[in-house]
Amino acid sequence: MTTESAPIRTLIAGLGRAGWDIHRPAIQSNPAYRIVGVVEPVPERQREAEVVIGCPAYATLEEALGRSDAELAIIATPSGGHGPEGLLCLQHGLHVVIDKPMCQSVAEADALITLARERGLVLTSYHPYRFCPVFRTIRRIIHSGMLGRLVEIRMTHAGFFRRNDWVMKRARGGGMHNVWGSHVIDQCLQVAASPVTAIFSDMQTTVTPGDADDHFKALLKCENGTVIDVEVSNCRAIIPETRWIVVGTCGSLTVDKENQLRVKYFDPTAAPPIVLQDGPAQQRRYDNDDQLPWREEALMPDDQTGTPEFFPNVAAAIRHAEPLIITPESVRETIRILEVCREQNPHIWGEVLA
Repeated sequence: MTTESAPIRTLIAGLGRAGWDIHRPAIQSNPAYRIVGVVEPVPERQREAEVVIGCPAYATLEEALGRSDAELAIIATPSGGHGPEGLLCLQHGLHVVIDKPMCQSVAEADALITLARERGLVLTSYHPYRFCPVFRTIRRIIHSGMLGRLVEIRMTHAGFFRRNDWVMKRARGGGMHNVWGSHVIDQCLQVAASPVTAIFSDMQTTVTPGDADDHFKALLKCENGTVIDVEVSNCRAIIPETRWIVVGTCGSLTVDKENQLRVKYFDPTAAPPIVLQDGPAQQRRYDNDDQLPWREEALMPDDQTGTPEFFPNVAAAIRHAEPLIITPESVRETIRILEVCREQNPHIWGEVLA
């Protein structure tokens, strides 16, 4: 499909783990793309890119935009600069892929979305976990109605890790709420499929040497009544056995740390009727003889075969105007929630927000 067109001339900004280990191999292995330049301030990484990729390396984004003939920019720099850097690339007429988080505020998100729409450019953010087979299976089960009305979604990403790189620096837009919280909240929002009306959060710096958060909790209340409970932590010495817990009025779903998925549910149309009794509890019991037609299953994640993946979809959007799977509008709500969470934790983010 896209291989029938000229490869998309691509500039990768930032050659850290995301830029070098994730985006570079994905682009190099896809004939729909050709890397025509990289942006990286570290001289050793510049030389490595020139040898391995065989393209020019620039020290700054401004230099690259002035000299490169790229038509797509992939922003894989530290989180704090994503919004301004994405806006600069759009102003120069480039399509833009921004690694998560797309930006740091709703104002930045709206500026990016507006400019991309005005210029007719493709803008998206890298959220690969929407393509994860386990996540796609969870979403299918929830949206099928198998569990009844959704009551609660609980998602945990935790371990014990004394991280000491830029992610632990507030000034670089770090913090685990940005690094992993953006993934986790994005997934939960896709499952809940309802706007968030209330937000409570707590951020702490616990075991890491930096000044950004390494322990993040958020409780979100959705318009449809669903409660989202998120934890992203680097100070969990005992890793929770369960990563996902989804609760509905007709059953529950769990995913353990090995990605094993289990579901327990019943068909409400096959359940016996039940009415609320007046007066004292019969025989002073706090339960009853209710018998529900429970079913319990261990499920295999949906097969990913045939499902569009991120970069093929971006290429199709650029070359053939096909719809984006991950639209910037769908990412905006995650950005709004993360921004509110920072505002609720001025003991960590007050100086940065000021």
